[in-house]
Amino acid sequence: MAVLDITFSELKEKINQDISLEELEDVLFNFGLEIDSYNLESDDLKIDITADRPDMLSLEGFSRAIKSYLGLELAKEYKIRKSNYKVIVDESVKNIRPFTVCAVIKNLDLNDSKIKQLIWAQEKLHLTLARKRKVGAIGIYPLNKISFPIYFKASKGEDLKFIPLGETKVMTGLEILRNHPTGIEYSSLLNGFDKYPYFIDSNNEILSMPPIINSQKTGQVEVSTKEVFIECSGFNLEKLKQILNIIVTMFSDFGGEIYSVEVEYGSEKLITPNLNYSKKIVSLDYLNKVLGTNIDLDNACKLLNKMLYICKKKGKDLEVLVPAFRSDVLHDVDIADDLARAYGFSNIELRLPQISTIGELLDSSVLQDNIINTMAQLGYQEVRPLSLSSKVEQFDNFNISGENYLELGYSKDKTLDVIINWLTPKLLKILKNNQHMVYPQKIFSCDYVVVADDKTDVKSRTIMHLAAMIANPKINFTKIASSLYSLCNLFGWDLKLEQKQYDFYIKGRSAQIVINNKSVGHIGELSVNVLRKNNYFIPVSNFEINIDLLENK
Repeated sequence: MAVLDITFSELKEKINQDISLEELEDVLFNFGLEIDSYNLESDDLKIDITADRPDMLSLEGFSRAIKSYLGLELAKEYKIRKSNYKVIVDESVKNIRPFTVCAVIKNLDLNDSKIKQLIWAQEKLHLTLARKRKVGAIGIYPLNKISFPIYFKASKGEDLKFIPLGETKVMTGLEILRNHPTGIEYSSLLNGFDKYPYFIDSNNEILSMPPIINSQKTGQVEVSTKEVFIECSGFNLEKLKQILNIIVTMFSDFGGEIYSVEVEYGSEKLITPNLNYSKKIVSLDYLNKVLGTNIDLDNACKLLNKMLYICKKKGKDLEVLVPAFRSDVLHDVDIADDLARAYGFSNIELRLPQISTIGELLDSSVLQDNIINTMAQLGYQEVRPLSLSSKVEQFDNFNISGENYLELGYSKDKTLDVIINWLTPKLLKILKNNQHMVYPQKIFSCDYVVVADDKTDVKSRTIMHLAAMIANPKINFTKIASSLYSLCNLFGWDLKLEQKQYDFYIKGRSAQIVINNKSVGHIGELSVNVLRKNNYFIPVSNFEINIDLLENK
């Protein structure tokens, strides 16, 4: 959660309403926000902004949302003018900071208050949507001090030389990371790279070294600045577009005009920003069902328009246009949430359900608890591995290519790039980290894994797996199989082991697990090759089954 720091008089002037503090609190309640503090003497107002509304992190964005909610001003269209401005992305940044999106703003009329808002919004976006500059970094430059085309490149730290913001002498990239306060604070973002990214114009003037700092000569916006160049660079292109959209719409609300920039990635070209509305067709029945309301089409349209959407009827459904700066709208349930906010949570009628219900555990939870208790009674110790892993750990080290897994869109930690879709690799990692303990070591986990599924709205499913391992110099197939037979006997499952070769088991010492005539998993002794790849040298036997495939789950 971030704090918006403004004055109450500024807000009232911006929305052109003499709203009371109590009235503002009522509005904020429906937004899911609250006042952090208010100083009557200084008129300073601090408002807690939740992570899902980064578009409200400036006075401009906040007042835009409030005016729309109060019916003072509905959503407006932001126009983008075409231009010949170009940014060329060099191949050298591909593995360091591969993406950038850009824009130009003209005809600005800045003052001290607007510059303060700009700096504030930039830093808050860095902390929230940009994840402390890990995902993206924003650079804003006076247009009259730079020349197009602009190049986004990377060079060795000792070769990169310019005067950083707030300094009077030239420093190298290495010196900035070691000696400049901002460089020291964010040096971890460039650790491990032998080259550092930078923007440079056609006159060989360096604009900045993202995500660290701007140049003193070309990167300082002042009250006299009438035109600016904006760039957002980072790893996640979609996040960068969202950040840029929030920034340029704020400048537009300052009174500026937005101009596009062509970003060239080799043979590919990208025109940014893109402020087109995204269209969603939402069922009114779905919205009312989620909220427990009975709102008709006309009122639903009016209410959603209060939340900065452009909404109109489409048969029995709603056509909802979502503004480009609303990065929080991912699913129909987000629109239902906004409908509830516009309707007013206090206006939703409290009703008792028409049938009597008693809460109880899901059948799958009961089964999971019973399996955990049984495995503990069989002498195994439960472990709870983390759900994030890497393709190397999950697949390469087990001699498989991997399928039906979800890859992380962005991760600063390069050792974490997938969500686990089976448990065996994680259990072996736990054994590797506990080689100082006495043997035999018997561990298990009965937990959920995530698999890809394009048929679902979230493109994934969670399924319950059970995996068990025994590590012991004298272990063999029979001992792990006896544990599996004991488990199945206790649950009344019909178990068959059918010989089958797997790439991660010793040849001739593995089998397919068939329970109740369904193939649900595998069992065997891990191969020496797999153990070596995982830096583990004690014999291991293992089984893993998909609990969700069992008929009596």
